[in-house]
Order: sequence, then structure tokens, then C-alpha cells
Amino acid sequence: LRGSAGALSGAGLDLVRGAAGAASTTFTALEPLIHTLGSRFFERALRLWEGFPPTGWADVLALAAEVAVAMANEYDDCTWSAQPADGAGGSGHHVMVVGGVGSSTRADGTTTDLPLDRLGYQPDEISHYSYAPDGGAYTAIDTLGPIYDAALRLAEQLKEQQRRAPHREVDLIAHSLGGTVVLAFMRLVYDPGDPAYPPLGKVVTLAAPLEGVPLPTFVDFLREVPGLDREIPAEGAIADLSEASDLMRRLRTAETPGSIELTTIGSMFDVLVPADLATTDGARHTVVETDT
Repeated sequence: LRGSAGALSGAGLDLVRGAAGAASTTFTALEPLIHTLGSRFFERALRLWEGFPPTGWADVLALAAEVAVAMANEYDDCTWSAQPADGAGGSGHHVMVVGGVGSSTRADGTTTDLPLDRLGYQPDEISHYSYAPDGGAYTAIDTLGPIYDAALRLAEQLKEQQRRAPHREVDLIAHSLGGTVVLAFMRLVYDPGDPAYPPLGKVVTLAAPLEGVPLPTFVDFLREVPGLDREIPAEGAIADLSEASDLMRRLRTAETPGSIELTTIGSMFDVLVPADLATTDGARHTVVETDT
């Protein structure tokens, strides 16, 4: 194809360039859909089309093949036959829920809408992590502080749970940014041999940016979150979630303690956290087909 394009007459080449420009405009218009489908492969495609013409049509075909393979792999990893929890039984564990970016403490003390009763947890077995410096009720803006500081608060709140109920196993369920806080805690703070901590049971992250996020998309998202409609700070969680940040580098070079069973769940069509960014080394990863 590259040779054929080179042999086109001037008028024919102009026609091809015009079509390419139209394709580029259409591709840019579809950017929200591209982000919805998720994955950095599509962002690469967008950058290539914005700089059209590429070095050759062979590059376009190669990229199209790469995108197709990536999508096929994500669909192949998707769990299609999972059965809903019936809410029966329960392990007797305590569970601490770590909310995501923009979450806050409600009047009833909860921070998320996770249906924990359907997982078998009783009301007195549930506690909610706080992003507030004093561990009390927190607001949406508190979630934008440095992630490592949030991990230190998680450590203190788990130690407090150990004091309240010594040796009772604690599960961690974390959504969005909360999953990154949990990962930072496990890899950079937690000492499995420290008796001040309770034993950790299951650790589950839901659509958590464990490999960072595309920052422009993330900042645009924050501007639409109630309670975050003021100026978004450039430091704290914003800087930490960059794939090139010092925190992400430290997380990539550290390991999750072998005693912890980590399950990561990503959404096929997550706008903010593509499924391939919602997991990390050593985790059992599941991709589900949802629209959130």
C-alpha cells in the first residue's frame, strides 16, 4: 500500500489526504468513545491520527491489528459466568471499606454504596476508612491529599481495629483511588510481622488505578465531582497518580506481601480507569462487562 500511495498522481494524492483529514476529524470526535472502550492502545491511535499522515499505511494497519489484539485479550479475560452473591453465610471477618476519589462520610457513617450485606457482612462487621487527618468524618477534598499519607492513615485505623477486636481478621474492599491507597499501604507501610496490625484477609480492589491514570482525563473527571468543583490542586493524589510519579515508581519496584491474597477487578468500559490499568503484579485479575 505504501508503494501504491507513492505512485498516485498529484490529484489522487490530494484526494487521499482529504479522506485522511476527514478520518482524523471523525476519529477525534469519537475520542469519548475511545476512552470509554479503555486502554492506552486507543490513546496511541488517537495521537497517530492527529499527526496524520503517518509514516505509511503499513503503520496504520499494524496499529489496527495491535488494537484488535488488545481488545480480544481484554474480552478473553472477562468473566461471563459469575453468579450473584446470595448474602448467605459470612466468614466472621471484619471488613474495612476504602472509598474512592470524591467520596465523603455521610450522615450514617458510610462512604460508598457497596452492597456489603449481599457479601454476608453484618452491620457491626463493617467499618469505613477515613481520609481525614484525625480519622473522623471526611469531605471530598480530603481524598485529594498525598496517597502515601492516606496509606499511613489506613495503617493507624487498622491498628485501632486490632485494639477494638484483637486478632479478628480484617478484609479490605477498596474502590477507585482507595485501591491505590491500599496498594501503597501493603507495599510501602505494612509489616506482616507487626502484632499491632490485625490479620489481613481478602483484599479486593474495584476499578482502582494501580498503574496510574491518564491525567488529563482524570482532572476532567474531578471537575464534575460534587465537592470538587473548586480549583483542583496539582499536587497530592493528582501528581501521585501520574504513571511517571515517584509513588508509582516505588509501587512498581515493591512487592505485595506473600501472605495477602489480592483480587483486582476492572471494568471493560471504564472511562477513567481502563481495565489494563486496574491491576498489578501478583494479583488475581478479573475483568467484568459494566458501563461504570
